[in-house]
Amino acid sequence: ASKNTLVRNEQMQKAVISLISLLVHKDRKEDELEDTDVDMLMLAGNDNLKTFEMVLRLFNRGIGRHILIAGGVGRLTLPLRNASAARGYAGIDADNEAAIIQQIMIRITQEGRDFADKEVLIAQIKDPQRVILETKSRYTLENFMNAKVILQEKGLLKENKKFKLLYIQTPLQQLRAKGMFNKVFSEELASGRIEGISFTIDYTQEDIERADEDDLISAIVGETFRIVVNIQKGDVVLDSALGKGIRSISENDWQNAVTLFRALAPESQKPLADILIKTWKGIGISREAMFANLSEKAEEFVRLIVSSSPIDVINRNILYDQDRNNTLILNGLPTKRVDGSDREETEIILM
Repeated sequence: ASKNTLVRNEQMQKAVISLISLLVHKDRKEDELEDTDVDMLMLAGNDNLKTFEMVLRLFNRGIGRHILIAGGVGRLTLPLRNASAARGYAGIDADNEAAIIQQIMIRITQEGRDFADKEVLIAQIKDPQRVILETKSRYTLENFMNAKVILQEKGLLKENKKFKLLYIQTPLQQLRAKGMFNKVFSEELASGRIEGISFTIDYTQEDIERADEDDLISAIVGETFRIVVNIQKGDVVLDSALGKGIRSISENDWQNAVTLFRALAPESQKPLADILIKTWKGIGISREAMFANLSEKAEEFVRLIVSSSPIDVINRNILYDQDRNNTLILNGLPTKRVDGSDREETEIILM
């Protein structure tokens, strides 16, 4: 672990704060939610127990009439179990993230000082009419895809009424979550049947100062790169006053991503770049598609990551061999699949 010197390096701190402000995307401040008339709170599967506490706090204040917890089995299932154990929550036993999170929320309520009537809140959390579990999705995009099916089956996406869904992911993944919501619910957004409210917990100056420097930079750079990949794939739809897609993010922030990656020690750059290139390859877009219509600084950022990894990014080197027991070949190295699918293994591991 490297000592955090970000607070003593003004340029680095500005880059970190700017990108965190971008990634931790909120459509409303918390004190503005009282007047929003939220129909449902959606918690996308993750291992940050503070997001569970936030959902409980909002729900206890009457913000949201229902909760939807999304998460099957994915890359964060084991970290979620570990986070629960680290909190001292013994005996939590479920085979999917949504049910694990529900049990953790009950424990949080039992020990919470901010909940006046704990028994009522616990009964509501256990009530399948109030708290809906989506137990099949493996990553954030599927969280929204499967949530949409549930909303449709329950007849909640009506022509004459806008359904208000407030969705929460971990702070650094919230912008990507917003883009995936926009992708999945594009028709409903266009027809006025749904309004998405992007909201998450804060990422504070104290969090920045407490974090290991390399870990924090790697998390920020990694998430920024995943946004590029998903925008270019078409799985993230973003727009801002600056433009659409890649151009919804300022050239200054793409430059910040370049600055932060270059600040990593060489021994930290290559492992991170390797992971990000495997993520790109796992999602399955070509080199041509990846570089299509990138802004100048976004292209510089992507080329910097590519040049830091020996992994070939030409997609013909991704092989899927049914005769080798559902094994994915990445750069000549076999990687066992979770199932026989064509795409999700690398996402489960890396996304």
